[in-house]
Amino acid sequence: MQTKENSKFTYDIVADILRGYRELNQIATQLRNDIAHYFPSISDEDIIETMTFSRILSKRINKIHNGKTSDRTAFIAMSYSESVDKVKIRPKCELENELKMVLSDINRIECYVGLLSEQSSVVLQKLYFEYKTHAEVADEINISVSTLKRHRNDGIAQLVPMFNLITT
Repeated sequence: MQTKENSKFTYDIVADILRGYRELNQIATQLRNDIAHYFPSISDEDIIETMTFSRILSKRINKIHNGKTSDRTAFIAMSYSESVDKVKIRPKCELENELKMVLSDINRIECYVGLLSEQSSVVLQKLYFEYKTHAEVADEINISVSTLKRHRNDGIAQLVPMFNLITT
């Protein structure tokens, strides 16, 4: 059986999720920008220059110095390949995965709000997706602020089970 305290706790979490919608969109925009603009600017010359100043690489090359030229060349090529992977592939993949997760969260919120009763859905969309004030939304849809707050509260209460936050 769910207590009044547990019910309030889950209601507050859903309200926080809705308040975080704007931040999720900002994060998604930043990730898209990072993916589109940051990585193509890293040139092969930049990677080689970074490798040149690497103390670890210098120590390894000195140890191999007494070996054959082909061993040193193979080591440098392998180090270059590892550096390219670290600089170009791993961070981009991480950003792409993070973007997928953020977009998934955004879509989940939008989908759940769209499943609510029409009045609650409209109120929550205008408050949390369009970032309007209570007074602006109330004026726009011709209801009082107290009625708007009731629709908001009803909508958030309807969202609680959708987000699977009800504790037993």
